Formats: sequence, structure tokens, C-alpha cells
Amino acid sequence: MWDNEGTRLLREVILPRLDAHEAEIRELREATWPVCQALLDSNYGVKNSMPFKNINEKRKFFRFLDIDEIRKLLGLKAKWAQINEVSLNEELRMISVMS
Repeated sequence: MWDNEGTRLLREVILPRLDAHEAEIRELREATWPVCQALLDSNYGVKNSMPFKNINEKRKFFRFLDIDEIRKLLGLKAKWAQINEVSLNEELRMISVMS
């Protein structure tokens, strides 16, 4: 079993570092994914592109995220891609549907 030293190490060192890493990953995800995905979905500025491409890849990317974080990332992407709220909701619906 865990002794006091092991419990203290876990509580004071390992868990805070894990929390810090999770926060850093969240910040990096919010800064990079929306921009990169908007560019990918828009075919780098081509008119009449398909904003709902790569739905299966998006499902894989989002599989460990909660719905609020998914909605936030899609909202940030929508701003970069200049997509309206209806399209954003449709994309969220398509990602949420299990196939």
C-alpha cells in the first residue's frame, strides 16, 4: 500500500504537474486547432468550400472532450472560418451523431 511519503509525493508533486500539463494542452488546443481547422475546412481560402469536411477525424479529435469544450472549439473555428451559428450547430450535430 501507499505510505505517507508516496501519498505526499502524489498529492504535492504528481497531481499538480498533471493539472498544469492538462491546462497547457487545453490552451494550446484553443490557440491552434480552430485556426488550423478553419484553414483546412476552407481549402486555404477557396470560395464555396465545404465546412463539414473531415467529420470522422473531428470525432476522433473530440472523443475525450466534453460537449462544452467541443462547442467552444467549434465556435472559435467558426469565427476564423466566418461561418454562421446555424452552420456551427449543424457541424456539432454531425460530429455528435454516432456512426
